[in-house]
Amino acid sequence: MNPFQLLQMMRNSRNPLAVVKQMAGNNPQMQELINNLQGKNPKELEQYARNVAQSKGIDLKQYLGQFGLNI
Repeated sequence: MNPFQLLQMMRNSRNPLAVVKQMAGNNPQMQELINNLQGKNPKELEQYARNVAQSKGIDLKQYLGQFGLNI
């Protein structure tokens, strides 16, 4: 499943977090990511994405583009 398909599933779900948790399964990295993102407001989520992009040496637009998202 590619990130675009996951985003579509989340958009069509009444409980997007449940979809993400189901997809994460027992993957500890995904569980950590979910825990880091839970309860964050949009501004905090944006900052988190900026930090991840910076750690990868790319800008936010490039990072989000990997998931089919635009800013």
